[in-house]
Amino acid sequence: MRDPLWHPPLPAALKAGSEAVAKAMAAPTKTEREKDYIAAIEAFYRDNDKLDHRTRVLASKKAIAQVYLKYPEDREAAVFYGATATALPTDKTYANQKRAADILNKVCKEEPNHPGVVHYLIHSDDSAQFAQAGLNAAICYAKIAPDVPHALPSHILARLGMWQESRSLTGCGGRTGRAHSLPALNRHPGALNLGDCASYALARRRNLPFLL
Repeated sequence: MRDPLWHPPLPAALKAGSEAVAKAMAAPTKTEREKDYIAAIEAFYRDNDKLDHRTRVLASKKAIAQVYLKYPEDREAAVFYGATATALPTDKTYANQKRAADILNKVCKEEPNHPGVVHYLIHSDDSAQFAQAGLNAAICYAKIAPDVPHALPSHILARLGMWQESRSLTGCGGRTGRAHSLPALNRHPGALNLGDCASYALARRRNLPFLL
């Protein structure tokens, strides 16, 4: 299941997720923290046959925020909280994105190569206003996860007009984008889309023809 808070899961995926959560809730837990994590996940799947996606996302965000507040020293709770803060980005002041970036940057200082941290930093800075702040995370992600077909670094690099860096760091047109299997690229079409945008921009800059 891909990013269920951002992309509404299909019914089959919702069913599978609900069944997995039910098994987790029925199993004995070793710590209260583990129980709280399961409850936070369950908030998204609860009553999914009655509640719409947005309502369940808001419930999940609230539940994960409570885990973060209860365990402030838990880095993974901070990462998940920072990640969910960017879901449903309707606030034009970008307050949620700024809050997420503040939390994630604190974790990044302690774990600079944490793939989840740099992944969600890119999402929190994925706007014209904050793209420059996300540049270090974009470059870091390209180095620590070079074979991931989703062109996350290009979310930032394209906004900054860094087309050559976008094409080379994401590997589109080269090692990463074209070398992956079609099923992988079907799951992450942005790996080609953003890479092709970079190729197109470079072709225009050099006054050369562009071929897909």
